[in-house]
Formats: sequence, structure tokens, C-alpha cells
Amino acid sequence: MSMDPEPTAPRTFKLESTDPSEAIPVPGSVTFGSLSCVPQTIQVVGQNDYLIDGDVNYAIEVLDEQDFVVATVPGVNFDNDDYTGVVVDVVGSNAIPQGGSGVFQVRVANISGERIRRNILYVETTEDLQITNYAASLLSGEPYSGNIVLRNGELRARNVRLESDDMLILTVDITLDQASTTEQVVSARFVNRPSSEEVDDAEAVRTAVP
Repeated sequence: MSMDPEPTAPRTFKLESTDPSEAIPVPGSVTFGSLSCVPQTIQVVGQNDYLIDGDVNYAIEVLDEQDFVVATVPGVNFDNDDYTGVVVDVVGSNAIPQGGSGVFQVRVANISGERIRRNILYVETTEDLQITNYAASLLSGEPYSGNIVLRNGELRARNVRLESDDMLILTVDITLDQASTTEQVVSARFVNRPSSEEVDDAEAVRTAVP
């Protein structure tokens, strides 16, 4: 994203999605200064709605200080739920400070149409990230009573049981090493225990910021 001509004073623009359930802009605002009017990168993150609803159009709107829309960028969130089974994704802030902490969610949705059981969810990180805490919940509001173990930097949910159309949500706290200067990855994979077949996986990059 760039601004031409350069402003005579700093200008801040908000970025909003017309459908946040399908895509969101990161960051949510940008500022152009009179002496630092350089192009800025905006990431548009598609959202997994776990619905078989086809490809959905949306737009990213750029609003000025008076909340007037000054630019619109159209987009399409392609549907990835064209099958029945289990879908895994990892969501959360993609940038955390060196030596700082962040929170992300691992979500496992059962869209198979039947109850699933005897599966394992693995949540792993690269070496400069450390999982410090976690909490488990179900979209249905029912308490989650499954066995979850944090060991050697890996979070493992054993014997995962999910009713049809329910979702297991793991809210996980992480810290980034003070000396980390490279991109780090949080990954999750869901494995069918009887067959050891990987059903679905997902990952997200965590980038250190000054």
C-alpha cells in the first residue's frame, strides 16, 4: 500500500473488511509520514468458517481520519470445506516481540456428520517458541474432559472425542526467545489413532518484531 503524493503531515488510514468472517487485514491501520512515505505491506488473512458455502466475495476498505472510504480492494475467500471430515487451523497474532508473549488458537472442527473418537491432536513449535500455558473448550459450550499433556515443548491432546458439528478450541500461550531473529512456526496436526493416518494439519508463522 502506498500514498501519492506524499502528505505534508502524518496521515493514518484504517483498514477494514466488509466481511470479517471471511478475511481480515493485518495490520488494521497504516500511517504515512511526510518524511517516511514508503510503501507498506498489508496481509489479508482468510478466515476458516467451517461451512460449505462456496467461494465468498469480500472487500478491504481503506478509511481516512473522518471514516470516509477512500479505496476499496476486492477479494475472494475460496471455500476449503468441500469435503466431510475434520478441519484444523491455527489462528492468532502473527507478530510478537522478542522476549515477549502471544496467544493463538488451535481449532479442530468436526464436519464429518458423525461422532469422532480415538484421535490425537499434536501442537508443536519451532525452537525459539515455548508453549507456557493452555486452555481447552468446546464450541458447543460443553466441558472438555479429554487428556491433554504438555511435554518437551509439544502439546498433545489424546483420545479426542468430538460430536458432529462441534469444535475443540485450544487457547495457547507462547513466549518468543529474546534472541530470536528468524521466523518461527506453530503447527498442529490431527491424527487418526487406529490407522496413524494424518487427517488434517495447519501451521502459522510467528515473526519477531522490534
